[in-house]
Amino acid sequence: MLTTLSKAKQQLLIMPEDSSADEQVALYLQAASEAVELYCRRSFELKERTELCSGLGSTMLPLRAYPVASILTVGEPEQLITNFVELEDGMLFRKEHWPRGIFNIPVRYTGGFVLPSDEPGGPEPTLPKSIELACLLLCKLLYSGEWGKVSERIGDYSVTYDKGIDGESPNLPRAVRGLLRSHVRRWR
Repeated sequence: MLTTLSKAKQQLLIMPEDSSADEQVALYLQAASEAVELYCRRSFELKERTELCSGLGSTMLPLRAYPVASILTVGEPEQLITNFVELEDGMLFRKEHWPRGIFNIPVRYTGGFVLPSDEPGGPEPTLPKSIELACLLLCKLLYSGEWGKVSERIGDYSVTYDKGIDGESPNLPRAVRGLLRSHVRRWR
């Protein structure tokens, strides 16, 4: 998850020792984390990955999980590609151009962020605070039943919910989208 149960409980004004809603809050945290990753079109967890990339004949090869901690292998075992430079934001630069093809370049690498954890003595998280805050905000909206609500009237009570772009699911709230804007993967 993109944040911790303890931080979510603090945001929801639930006492740390009160575990009666932990299961429900954890479910909302998981849903909020998945919604954030879906919106950003990328997974944020630091882990080893194998990605089949399509060479477009250009000098740049984008990887999905950035920042990249280490590149383990690029290319097939019998024909490894080593003449490339790793750039920021998960881009691999190769002066000779990447070979054209669909899913023709396997890349094994470690990429992503260290996620927040409630485990004592765990590694220091590297996930940007704006992503964590977006997850907390979305969790709070899910918990309160406010996500997707666009208007509410008190006299003869009435509520209107956002239909979203697809006509069914509500869009992420503007504040959440604003927090995530710089973390959305720009390429497919």
